[in-house]
Amino acid sequence: MHEADSKWSRIVSQPKKRGKHVIVNMCTYEGNIDEVIVTKKHGKDEYTGARKAKWGDRLKVPRLIERDAEQDAERKRQRTSRRWSVRRREERAETSD
Repeated sequence: MHEADSKWSRIVSQPKKRGKHVIVNMCTYEGNIDEVIVTKKHGKDEYTGARKAKWGDRLKVPRLIERDAEQDAERKRQRTSRRWSVRRREERAETSD
């Protein structure tokens, strides 16, 4: 395998095409499974390549657009805690009436 070939990732499930983005699960050249969201913002070639890609294809995606799982988990925790605090306030308001 050439050095340049080692930077390409393999798609491990069918890409999910959404309105203005494509969600791709990939096995990276580092050996990790990552979920990547590709939008038109990242370049027409990258977006078109992701939309046309199929399960098992190799795709080179810039590191800039890979989702960091830890950041996603932290955002989810923050959203959940905000939702619970809003619910608690609503419940308190209902019981005080």
